[in-house]
Formats: sequence, structure tokens, C-alpha cells
Amino acid sequence: MSRLVLDARTLHPAQLQPPMSKSGALRRLVLARIAGRPDWLASMRAFPRPWPSDVERLEAALAALEGPVPSDGRDIDLGDGAAPLRIVMAQAAISTGTYRLQGSARLGARPHAPLADALREALGSRGLRLKFGAPWPIEIVGTADTGPARFRTAGSESSQFATALLLAAAALAAREKRPWTVEFASTIPSRGYLDLTARSLSEAGFALDVRPEAATLGAFRPASAVPPVPADWSAAGYLLPLAWRSGGTVLGVDLGSDHPDRSVVDLLAGIGLVVDGDPESGIRVTGVAGGGLRASARLCPDLIPTLAAVACVLPAPSTFTDLSILRLKESDRLEGIRALVAAAGGRTEEVDGEALRVMPPSERRAELTFESRGDHRLAMAAATLAVCAGARLSLGDPDCVAKSFPGFYDQLGRAGVRFG
Repeated sequence: MSRLVLDARTLHPAQLQPPMSKSGALRRLVLARIAGRPDWLASMRAFPRPWPSDVERLEAALAALEGPVPSDGRDIDLGDGAAPLRIVMAQAAISTGTYRLQGSARLGARPHAPLADALREALGSRGLRLKFGAPWPIEIVGTADTGPARFRTAGSESSQFATALLLAAAALAAREKRPWTVEFASTIPSRGYLDLTARSLSEAGFALDVRPEAATLGAFRPASAVPPVPADWSAAGYLLPLAWRSGGTVLGVDLGSDHPDRSVVDLLAGIGLVVDGDPESGIRVTGVAGGGLRASARLCPDLIPTLAAVACVLPAPSTFTDLSILRLKESDRLEGIRALVAAAGGRTEEVDGEALRVMPPSERRAELTFESRGDHRLAMAAATLAVCAGARLSLGDPDCVAKSFPGFYDQLGRAGVRFG
């Protein structure tokens, strides 16, 4: 396993740039395909390659769904990308041909059966065949034939099930020129991501009726233009603490955004920090932190590892709730967070498997060691811990950050972090 040593003891101000919004780009790729509007991807092309690997994987997978499929089927590799896999499962189900989806061992262990069940319920009687290997491949024999225009989500492990079905319903509503409805499970975690999907559909030109229990897609009139894919608020969650410690700024993110991870601004404000500025001149973080954090993984699951890193340098304990969803990510992030706090010299107390109390160390460690477990968010959270603590970090498996933020270490280097 590769290791990276980074030294965050001496920082200086810099302008920091997040990558494209991964969630925005994934939705845009599908909607551009549905509408036949490659020009909708122009704002994505403005971001340098490599893009987040999840975006690269979905772009290649959607291309593989186009054109004649060989009689023996087509293999599509989704790597470690849960969102790309779930989107492609639903898009392949409504395409003609046989597709064999492949991925990493960890991706195979994550929950996908609720989405498969929803697809079978709607399309199984119309020719859809969907079979899981152990865990790979997932073999899908798609169908262009449909019956009642309705999907029903099942399972509450991820909002991605509902998003994948909404995007499939959008493709069918456009193709069949009739309304399609997606009924939601009673509880959808990270509901803000489903709201992002709904907004993307409206911006693309779908008539959309969204209710708590269901969404119906009506007439589709492709928009003449769509808003640019923005910079990524999830990635900004790592850069804002770096800007705080270095005196720098974070470019490209809009404080008026309704992205779920924009909540990092309110959470930092809750411990006494001031976050202000604009996308062009940059967002600054100033002030002296006081108290502890309190955040729910149901609202912003991707932020929790980074917030736990920040919690390790606060003067009071922090509490994170609704954490069971973190066990189903690229790694068991709940255990990863506990290991991260322990690496800093702090302590954690778990409550009913759903909440974690983080007690910061009485003295900060100058030398840190952490294994990322191949999880991009844990790797970047560990680097955030080093930045906040002004420490040196030996990080195992650092390259996993390419999943969402390929240029992450370059941004650290801009602010004076040294590598060796």
C-alpha cells in the first residue's frame, strides 16, 4: 500500500479551487443524454481533467449504453462508484441489450437490492431481467417495453435509489411522451440530494410535480440553456478549514447554494467562525472557534468525517447523530471516524449505534498516522485534521481521493503543505 507524508505545520494564504460538483455533473450527464444536448456539458469541459473518477466512470458507462449492443452483451466497469452504478442500473434497465456491470469488492458489498427490486416490480413483466453475481457481475437484460408509468422506491439506505429511478422516469417520460411517477419510501436519507435531482430535472425542461410521497414528471421541452455545473460544496468542506488555518480563500462556491453540504457554513458559524465572501473574490473563514459541533448525518453525510477532524481541535466535545448510514459508504465510515479521532489522541463514545460524541485531545499531536481504508472522504478528512492541528501526517492509500477530488493534494500544496 502506498503512503504519503504531508507536513501542515507551516501554511500561507492561497486561493483554493474546488473541483466540479460531482452530484451536479452526474445528473447533467444523464440529462444531456436524454435531451440529446451535448452542449449542456460545456460548463463541465471548463474544469480540467482528470475529473472526479465517479464522473469519468458515468460518462464512459452512458456512452456504452449507446448504439448496437453485441449479441453476447457489453461489460461496463463502474469501479468504486455507487452513484454511477445505481444510475446505470436504472438506465440499462430501460435500454435494449444485455449489460454486465462490474465494480470493486467494496461496491459489491454496498446495498443495491432495493433499486433492483423497484426495477423488477415495474418492468419485470415487460421483459427486464436482472441477476446479481457474487457480487459481480450484475447482469441486466433491458427492455424498451413498459407498462404502468410508475416506479416505487424501496429501502431507506440511500437517496440514490430515488434519484436513479427519477432519472430513469425522466428518460421514459421523454421517450414515451407520457407522465411517469416515482413513489418514495417513507424515509429518504439526505433528502437534499433528491431535491437537487428535482431541480436539475426542472432546469432541463421537465414539468415536475414533487410531493413528499412522490414525484411526477410530465411534459418535456428541452431548455435552450441550463445553468453551469458549479464548484463542489462537498469538496469545499475540506478547503474551508484549510482557508481558516492558512488565511486563504475558497473560490467558485456560492453561499446562496441549496446543496446539502453548504450546511458546513452554518455549522462553522455555530462554533463562532465567520464565513463570508463571494465565488469570484473567494470565501474567507475567520475567527476563533469556541464550543463543539453538532451535526446530523441524515442531512449531510459526506461532511461528517471532515467535521470530526475539526472537532479534534475544538475546546469542547462535539456530537454527531444519525450515523448508521455511514456504515454503508466506501468504507465503514463510523469506524473510520473513531480511528481518526484516536489518531489525534481524542476519544469517542458511541450511543445506540446512531450517535457519536467526540472528545478532543488535551494536547495536540505533532505526528499523526492514519489508514484511509481506500475511502476518499476519510483520506481528505485525515489531511484536514493535519491542517487543523498543524501536524505531520503519514497517510495510507492516499490516491483514493481521485474518486471525488483528483487535485486535492495540489490545493493543499498551494497553501504551503509540504509532501515527502
